[in-house]
Amino acid sequence: MKIIKGNIFICLISALVVLCVLSGCRKVSHNGKLDGQWQIMKIENLETSEEIVPEKRMYICFNLHVVQLTSVGFGNASGNMQYDKKAGILNWDFPYITDESGMNRLNKWGIYTNPVRLEVLKVNNRALILKTPETVITCRRF
Repeated sequence: MKIIKGNIFICLISALVVLCVLSGCRKVSHNGKLDGQWQIMKIENLETSEEIVPEKRMYICFNLHVVQLTSVGFGNASGNMQYDKKAGILNWDFPYITDESGMNRLNKWGIYTNPVRLEVLKVNNRALILKTPETVITCRRF
């Protein structure tokens, strides 16, 4: 009788462990080739046709619904992202940037409004080109 109860107990514990492992969820990215870290190679101002070659260590990082702008000299900015893959449209909102100094930081990345809407002109395994109403941002996968 003890052996049967022991076997039932082991089976119940095993079943619980299996259920716990199988019920864990993992969010899978739906951003496709956009996800990852991109190094900004140039920013072109559409109004003046001026081409800005940014600092070598300026990056845009995409992960799920988050966009993160990082740089050694200008600080970081994290925001919420919505990506309409079919339309090729990105919407970024930086909720913690509410003052002029925060907007000055975003200007270094070619972003002049918050929130901002960007058109994805090109995205593949090597290159990303984004267009805001004021700028075209060219990146390479890092």
